[in-house]
Amino acid sequence: MMIYVEILGCFAGVLTSFAYFPQIYKLCKTKQSNGISIPAYACSLIGCALWLAYGIINQSIALIIFNIITILTSVVIIFLSKKYVRHHIIIE
Repeated sequence: MMIYVEILGCFAGVLTSFAYFPQIYKLCKTKQSNGISIPAYACSLIGCALWLAYGIINQSIALIIFNIITILTSVVIIFLSKKYVRHHIIIE
């Protein structure tokens, strides 16, 4: 039964971890970060770091691997969002 639980965790991990890849692709393609909520990704980053610690404590491979992936993708999104931010200059 335990193997099925780990498989379920891996399936969930694949879906949640790779959900950020389309956002990274869009940021790289458009080089614009309009509408990206950096605080939301920062909260996700912190939450995943806590899940990673939980996974390490409980020796859950699924939690460890997929939270590392989500942490990395969150860092990439935050970095690219800051890199491609557009400052609006108002000339009067």
